[in-house]
Amino acid sequence: MFKKITLFVLFSCIALFADNNVKDQIESLLKERENLLKERDLSSKAQMRHSSHPQGLEKIQTWTHLGAAVSEITLQETADIKVRVYVCAPYKRYWYRLQGSILNVDLWYGYYQYSYGNNDRSFFKTQFRNNHAQQVPSLHPRQLQFSVQYRTTDYGNIVTKYSHGPIFPGYNAFSYYCNRGNRYWVELVEIRTQRSYWYGPYNYYTPTPATKLKVVVELDKPQYEINESPNVKIWVFNNSSRAVWLKFSRGLRGDYMMDNRYTWSKGRVFTQVLGRELVPAYGKVQLFHQYHPIQEYPLAPGQHSIVGIVQTRNYGILRSKSITFSVRRPAIPPHNSPSTGALMQKAINLMKKGKYNIARKILQKIIQTEPNSIIGHYNLACVEAITYNEDLALDYLARAFELGYRDFAHVRQDPDLNNIRHLRRFRRLIKKYQYK
Repeated sequence: MFKKITLFVLFSCIALFADNNVKDQIESLLKERENLLKERDLSSKAQMRHSSHPQGLEKIQTWTHLGAAVSEITLQETADIKVRVYVCAPYKRYWYRLQGSILNVDLWYGYYQYSYGNNDRSFFKTQFRNNHAQQVPSLHPRQLQFSVQYRTTDYGNIVTKYSHGPIFPGYNAFSYYCNRGNRYWVELVEIRTQRSYWYGPYNYYTPTPATKLKVVVELDKPQYEINESPNVKIWVFNNSSRAVWLKFSRGLRGDYMMDNRYTWSKGRVFTQVLGRELVPAYGKVQLFHQYHPIQEYPLAPGQHSIVGIVQTRNYGILRSKSITFSVRRPAIPPHNSPSTGALMQKAINLMKKGKYNIARKILQKIIQTEPNSIIGHYNLACVEAITYNEDLALDYLARAFELGYRDFAHVRQDPDLNNIRHLRRFRRLIKKYQYK
């Protein structure tokens, strides 16, 4: 992205001294980059300077030998001759360099061994007079590496230089980026005269604060039936005037946590590939869309909460506000036909009077007539529990749960079940069917 920005600045700057035909070409290219202008404010143009580098950008010449730093010491410097010595302290080696402006010579002598402590200028001057090494007619010996770096003099950070080649007839283009200083420069070098035209510095990147980004989790409706999967969507809204890139370290873009217990991404495997998503200025982007897997985390009747999560490399973990939704209790299907309704009421009245044996016979007759009677099996469980038939009571209660009885609050408080509530099998039945 930054290289594209640099190319745009180069085209716009060249227009200052290009002819009319070239300006027409540049204007057509600028129209194709209207979206780029919205992301970066490049409207200001710096004053053109003719110098080796602009103020604030410092050129650093570095020497290394086998990866170790090499110090440069000037022994003699006049208008006609320069004598320098290059010292590599870790490897105890040094070289001499003789440069003459009259004959335009650049001669090297070396390399020599020295002991620690003998690296002052007087020592090297004496050594230079006494040594008669073979002359090496090259820019520098093979073992001594030379490189040029740049840094900003006010921030002290290293600047990276990029070469873009002859993108415009007669000119080579270079760009210089200071990532920590959030600035860049553009240099146009005229091929014929080697004159440099500098533009900048510009502020090329100011991170959008995370407070301008908002994560929203969205459900398709506020209430669901039992065993119905909620449709979960996660959006990121950008409330700033600048487009934002969200950078990711893997294929996962969005995630959610339900009831502070279940996390959708837990146990899943994602591709470990770097990626990014663009959020337009004052716009939004959808990063997640899945149906909640009921088989992994069943939703019991009642209230539930959900939080959207977006984990990025450049903004960290972004979370949405928690929203709530509900799951309705299943409607109990009709348990009595007109022929058994009166018998069921008679059995309930007999249970209230304590005549459990007669009520048992009536309830057994009801479930023989209607095998799927939920209330018939539940009331039989109550009768057997009161009469201390614990195994039969738990069998009828399990059958009532299988048929769809889900009023667990009543089950936990029903005094008719007091004799079996302490049993381990009773607790297992509640745990088994509570979230189905």
